[in-house]
Amino acid sequence: MTKYYLMPLQEEILLERIRYEKDLYRVFKKKKDLTPKIKQEIRLRINNKEEKNWVVVQVNGETGTKKSSIAIALMVSFIDPNFTAKGITQEYNSFLTLLNESKEKEGFILDEMVFQRGTGSQRMREELMNLVETLRKRQNSMIFVTPTEKFIGDDNVTFTLEPCGFDKETKTVRCLVRKNHRYIGFYYQKLLWNAPIWKDYEVGKDDFLEKSKSQKYKKVAYQEMAFELMKDCSDEDLKNNKRIKLLIEKKGRNMTTEERDLLVEQIKILQGK
Repeated sequence: MTKYYLMPLQEEILLERIRYEKDLYRVFKKKKDLTPKIKQEIRLRINNKEEKNWVVVQVNGETGTKKSSIAIALMVSFIDPNFTAKGITQEYNSFLTLLNESKEKEGFILDEMVFQRGTGSQRMREELMNLVETLRKRQNSMIFVTPTEKFIGDDNVTFTLEPCGFDKETKTVRCLVRKNHRYIGFYYQKLLWNAPIWKDYEVGKDDFLEKSKSQKYKKVAYQEMAFELMKDCSDEDLKNNKRIKLLIEKKGRNMTTEERDLLVEQIKILQGK
């Protein structure tokens, strides 16, 4: 019998959820395998000639649950057979560039952005939702890899996958399928760790993580904080450096002098000063 392993605490949390969430309890009791139907759903949407169609999938889960591996295998196997690691990005602005340069029916993966907290992330979320129509017109499919469903809600995706166990022998991940905020069954995805695309992805991810330590990417984080601070304040609050520093203190930001100066600089840049 196949055993899908979880880390001890992950297993404990899942068991607790099964006790209290009725739809989750039904899924584990019936052990309904939706893998064939998921594949059929994707195939029908992608190959529909009567109207422009596409697929938007969300993969949720905590670190170490193989979310990115699932996204890559799903994209290559069933959505875009010509997909390469160039279609994977960890940064919102890079995603916009990919989308603007995309061809019809190309797929993309937005893989756990580093800076997705606070008001700035809400702004990104709203902008992404506005891009839904663009994706539909170009028949571009998308997979969002996120820690929780907070970033992209169930209402905006075709379906959501939530990893809940890994079979080491077959390199297969068991996922809960969520649709319209309800768990409805399981999906099983065999991973492609030996494929060239996985190696290319790992190189790209390592490169991004190195860049994220640089000053260039550090500024992105401060830009996000600047958006957050500016959202509900008056022009008077942003009148000069002194007022801006007072605003930062009032908002409870615990920062060094250097960090505060960088944040003030970003606010002034956003003001066009």
